[in-house]
Amino acid sequence: MSELLCCERCGELTIFERMTYINNKPICSSCSENAVYALQTADSEEQ
Repeated sequence: MSELLCCERCGELTIFERMTYINNKPICSSCSENAVYALQTADSEEQ
């Protein structure tokens, strides 16, 4: 049996395997499609 988790943004219960983690917080597939991702490169840390 799979574990159910609550989405950090909308509160929807989702199966663990379908969760995405952003900043160590569980996000459902609906919310993760709307999420904006930002990457920090090594070059930007030096500036």
